Amino acid sequence: MEGHSSRDLTCRGREFDSAGWSRIAARLANHFEAIFEEQEDAKIRVAGTNEGLIRVGILQIAFESPRREGQIAIELTDGSGEPPVPFLERLAPIFADDLSMEIVATLNQRDMSVIRFHREFARDASEWAVRYRFDRLRELGWIAVVDEVRRRGAHEKICRATRPVMADGAPWANAPRKLEKTESWLAFTRLAGLVKESIASGAFDVRYDRHLTWSIVNLDRVGWENVTADLEKLEAFICEEEKQARKRIEAGAEPLTMVVGLGAFESPSGRVKAP
Repeated sequence: MEGHSSRDLTCRGREFDSAGWSRIAARLANHFEAIFEEQEDAKIRVAGTNEGLIRVGILQIAFESPRREGQIAIELTDGSGEPPVPFLERLAPIFADDLSMEIVATLNQRDMSVIRFHREFARDASEWAVRYRFDRLRELGWIAVVDEVRRRGAHEKICRATRPVMADGAPWANAPRKLEKTESWLAFTRLAGLVKESIASGAFDVRYDRHLTWSIVNLDRVGWENVTADLEKLEAFICEEEKQARKRIEAGAEPLTMVVGLGAFESPSGRVKAP
């Protein structure tokens, strides 16, 4: 990650109002699409040349931080016992699957059964697919059964999101001292800590427009420069939105404490041949 002079990773907590945050969420979504357009342009630029492509990881994450003055979701149930697998391994299946993310987000807001969730939110999926994800999320400690009702001769389990157990043995706990001093590592550990805090409190999924994308793309030199330049413009846009939101907050708008993380760095797999 430190091998490229133009690599970047930033993470900051910021104060916005709802209007400012909505504009930022839309800008993040647009930038996500633009990244893959840049990849297609890179393939065209290197076609017929000897130039290879750089494998790049691009992170965009934005979510609400816990509100210190009170609960912002329903009263989440306690996770049961020690987590069956480490935190990041439990987190990965959720972020890799849109339906699982929607289940966790919904159960942060209200109790729900498999049947009801399928009827209201997932008619495009089979009831079996929804039930499988409910069971998997229960195994991973993200949701728990809080009630059971009998309907039409069958027992229907009512589930709620948990305050998931957070293990202290994070994968970066034994990082080399040389690595611990780097700016990128400090930004990463700060981001990981804020994500854990937000998920544990129930704040992470409160807003439907929270954003998390982790993209692996293949870029040429020009594409890499364009992507990092666009990230700098995005950072400047967020700073300006923060200034404008501050004026509206002073005039009476409700403040929102949000975390925004942006990153772009070369993948350790190195250069690849253009397809």
